[in-house]
Amino acid sequence: MKKWMIFGILIIVVGLFSGCFNSKPVVVDEEPAVSDIIEEETTEEPSEEVTEDTSEDALPEEEEAILEDEMAENMETATGIYVGQIDSNSIEVELTDTSAENAFKAFRFSETVKANFGDYKLTEGVRIRISYTLDENNASIIHDIEKVE
Repeated sequence: MKKWMIFGILIIVVGLFSGCFNSKPVVVDEEPAVSDIIEEETTEEPSEEVTEDTSEDALPEEEEAILEDEMAENMETATGIYVGQIDSNSIEVELTDTSAENAFKAFRFSETVKANFGDYKLTEGVRIRISYTLDENNASIIHDIEKVE
């Protein structure tokens, strides 16, 4: 009986080890390295297309004004009680201006709020008013926070 068990274990071990070794090398198609692509892009000759003559500062200001107008149109406000910071990008607020009881909601920071969040000095239980927009994923993005007395 011991001989059969040893023989079976030996067959299993040999089978496992033979499956781990592959005698044929695997060939992987290599894509061009990033440095090759960058080099190709920088060696291209500039095109002779005629571009519209505009001042460099005027276009970004116009785009910024359009974005601010769109954001102002979509801006919503909510009042609630600050519950706490979820992570470095978001907070949780118990909304008090909704009809739903215990309406807890997570809000993500915009880049400006994230950079200045320490300046708000929020503590748990403080009443706040937030201005936010909804992004393409229907996530609430905070653009302004103020304490309400």
